Amino acid sequence: MKKNSLLYLFLSVFIVLGFIACAGSKQDKSDDPCGKKHFLWKVSKGSSSVWVLGSIHMADSSFYPLPTVLDSAFNAAEALVVEMDITDDSVNTQTAKLVVKEGFLPEGSSLQNVVSESTWLRLETLAKQWNVPVETFAVFRPWMVAMQISSIAIQKAGVLPELGVDYVLLDRAATAGKAIIGLETPAEQIQVFSEVSDSLGVIYLEKTLDEVAVVDSMVSDFAEAWKCGNISQLQGLLDSETAGEKPYEKRLYNDRNKVMARGIDSLLMQGTKAFVVVGAAHLIKEDDNILKILENKGYVIERY
Repeated sequence: MKKNSLLYLFLSVFIVLGFIACAGSKQDKSDDPCGKKHFLWKVSKGSSSVWVLGSIHMADSSFYPLPTVLDSAFNAAEALVVEMDITDDSVNTQTAKLVVKEGFLPEGSSLQNVVSESTWLRLETLAKQWNVPVETFAVFRPWMVAMQISSIAIQKAGVLPELGVDYVLLDRAATAGKAIIGLETPAEQIQVFSEVSDSLGVIYLEKTLDEVAVVDSMVSDFAEAWKCGNISQLQGLLDSETAGEKPYEKRLYNDRNKVMARGIDSLLMQGTKAFVVVGAAHLIKEDDNILKILENKGYVIERY
C-alpha cells in the first residue's frame, strides 16, 4: 500500500460528505523547530498580496486556537477564499443534485457486480464491523463508496468535518461579515471522480479499504505534521504513488491547481485583501502546485 487515500480526504477532497517542494521555496527545511513556521504563505507582487493557508478538512479541538500569525492574517483580510463556498445554499443544492446524478450506479446495477468478489467481501466485513448494512453501499459507484468509508473511518478516529480548519474559518468569516469567495464550482470538484472509469474508482476503493486498518496512526501522523508545520513529513505521507493511479492524481491536483491559481491571480490583480484556504496538498505536492504556478507568474512567495 503506497497511496494514502485517507490522507487525501483530509488534504483536498472536499465534496459529498460534508464535505508542498513548496513553490520552489528552497529555504524550507525539514529540521525547523516545531511550530516555528506553518502551512501559511504570503503571495505578493508590488503592493498587492494575499495570504494562502494549507488547510485540513477534518480536525479536532486540539488544533485550536490557531497560531497567532494565522489569526492575525485572517483578521486583517476583507475576504475569505475557499475551494468551494459551502455556506452558499445554492452551492449545496447543486452539489446534492450532482451527487445523485453522478455518484449512483445505473438503475439495476450493483457495486457487487462492479468490484471483485474479494473486494466485496472486504467491504462486507468492514460494514459488519461498523454495524452498517453493506447494502447501503451497493447502489453507489466505487469512488463514492471510497469517500463514504474514508469519511466514516476518519471520524471514528476522532476528527470531524465541522472542526476542519476551513470549516471553522468559514464560520468565523460569516460572523465577522467578511466576503466569502469560492474558487471552484460543485461540477468542477465532482468531475474529478465522475468523469473517470469505474475501474479506476475500484482501485481507489481497494486502497481505501487497505488504509482503514491503519487510519488511527495516519490521523496522528498527519495532525503532528500540520501542527508542527513539517512540510517534509507531510510530503512523505503524500508522495508515494503507483503509475496506475496517476490519472486520478492529475485530475485531483494538477488540473484543479491551475483553476485555483487562476482565481488567486485574479484576486491579486484586483488588489483584494484575501485570506485563501485550500487543502495543504495543493500547496506542497511537487508537480504544478498552486504556489509554484504563482511563482512562475512572477509573484514573490514567502512562508510564515
